[in-house]
Amino acid sequence: MNFKLAIIGVGMMGEAILKGVIEAGVVRADQIAIYDVNQEKMGKVIKETGVNGVESISEAAKNSEAVLLAVKPQYLDPVLNDFGKELPDSSLILSIVAGIPIETISRKLNHNKVIRIMPNTPAAIREGFCGWYATSEVLPDQREFARDLLNAIGTATEVPSESMLNVITAVSGSGPAYVYLFIEAMIDAAVRLGMPRTEATGCVLQTVKGAAIYLESRDCHPVQLRNEVTSPGGTTAAALDVMESAGLRSAVSDGMQACYDKAIELGKLIR
Repeated sequence: MNFKLAIIGVGMMGEAILKGVIEAGVVRADQIAIYDVNQEKMGKVIKETGVNGVESISEAAKNSEAVLLAVKPQYLDPVLNDFGKELPDSSLILSIVAGIPIETISRKLNHNKVIRIMPNTPAAIREGFCGWYATSEVLPDQREFARDLLNAIGTATEVPSESMLNVITAVSGSGPAYVYLFIEAMIDAAVRLGMPRTEATGCVLQTVKGAAIYLESRDCHPVQLRNEVTSPGGTTAAALDVMESAGLRSAVSDGMQACYDKAIELGKLIR
């Protein structure tokens, strides 16, 4: 049986993309095959979505127009080895494996139609951000397929150079974790000030959500809205003064630099 799409690895991101493309109608469930070493997980996803399961990676490679690699970087090498020589020349390889450059995948598979993607976890609710880069060998209709697939899980942007994907890793790929840490800190501070945790959680979540939506609606620099909230000598000014003095801005910058450096390091895992 021939499939439109095969997904190797149905962890959180693989499953999110799978469900997104089905819900958006980009690919029908009966046109999708999945493979995961965790047979229990694979069976659960098959039951929930109605997609097809395959018994091996080589079977997925041989019978699919496009193959999405959705495994952790440390597991990619054996996955690529399991492709064997079954991959048709016309197939498209899509990779969301963090840090691993296209050159590594192309060399291992002896295949040049490759798109590298950096998604993030809000893709699970179709509110993700994806940066992607395609080799020159990827055909126009394959680019269009990739664009449709990624827009099904949020916003997708094609970047001008592959190196930009490491920057996107540091910004949006890991970005949700930065936001969750800030939310967690705000909730804990609210509890310390006397607010019950349930109410604190709801208050902080709506504050963050509302601020993001409002900033988007105003289409202006964040500093403009921050200044609108910050009266001279007022409560907000007192809070921001402490946060700035504690090095919040530099901590964010240093953390994102560390993420970027780690992404480059991961790219050297496979030779």
